[in-house]
Amino acid sequence: MTGTLKNVTISYEGGDWFISFQVEQEIEPPVHPSTSMVGIDLGITHFATLSSGEHIPALNSLKKHTSALKRSQKKLSRKKKGSQN
Repeated sequence: MTGTLKNVTISYEGGDWFISFQVEQEIEPPVHPSTSMVGIDLGITHFATLSSGEHIPALNSLKKHTSALKRSQKKLSRKKKGSQN
């Protein structure tokens, strides 16, 4: 066994003996092979922040499409349910 032995438990159940070992091991954190990938953090003050430190502003698509949305809702409100207009 590798690592530091922390605890040993010996138990007898149903006519069988069991031994349990607890060990502590040092594990190296994995290193990702790719350097071309970035992490994205979605936030409140900035729409998105990349792991490289670059900030991406919000698109504000609602403001851009508000007039078309108003027009479409007005047309829909004037239609009668079940008609062919």
